[in-house]
Amino acid sequence: MYPVSLLIDTGGSEPQIVTVQMAQTADIQKAAKWKLPRSLQIPPARPEEMADIITKVNDNLEFARLAAKRWRHYVETGTAATSLKELVLLMAGDAEGEFCFFLKLTAPWFPKGILGQVMLRRTWCHHLFMDFLYQDPPIVAGESSVKKGVGYALLVSVAALARTLQTPVLWGEATKASAPWYQRQFGCEVKDHFIVQGPLLQELAGRFDRFAALAEEAGAADA
Repeated sequence: MYPVSLLIDTGGSEPQIVTVQMAQTADIQKAAKWKLPRSLQIPPARPEEMADIITKVNDNLEFARLAAKRWRHYVETGTAATSLKELVLLMAGDAEGEFCFFLKLTAPWFPKGILGQVMLRRTWCHHLFMDFLYQDPPIVAGESSVKKGVGYALLVSVAALARTLQTPVLWGEATKASAPWYQRQFGCEVKDHFIVQGPLLQELAGRFDRFAALAEEAGAADA
């Protein structure tokens, strides 16, 4: 299944092709070293105007660091997967095992390579749990050429993976800052957690298929 190219709207003049695939340890460690953009390190003239942005950026930095820390535990316990084949083998060996893996979104045209990542766990009852979803700090701060689309692309990629693994439920926690975003994606109220299943999960996976088809068409047109 991986890597898969997607054509997404990043807020620029034209849609851009990005690639989604399972992350390696080096990718996870790289994101854990992200820092607060220099512009946000200087106290703003009107702190209240920047409070939401600073909170969101700091949340993403914290998520990336916590994800890397937890990843080490799964690696050390032999319950981490860096490929779909490896994940399937782990699940085949333990039907009720909890296994951790990441998806990453990358693009050769993006300076840092990695636009965002999401930490996932297959739970003991074969559900899919989203531990952390985070993006490159300048994107969150609105300082990048990429203005949107990263979180959305990761979310539909997770839904498509849930379909591939035949996990019927996708769930996760939401912070005060991220809850409104999840609410917009799901079209329903989200507080400190969300549960996605049934038609909505299939709809999100279908959006992944459309993005992949558009990327394939764009690639064929450029060939």
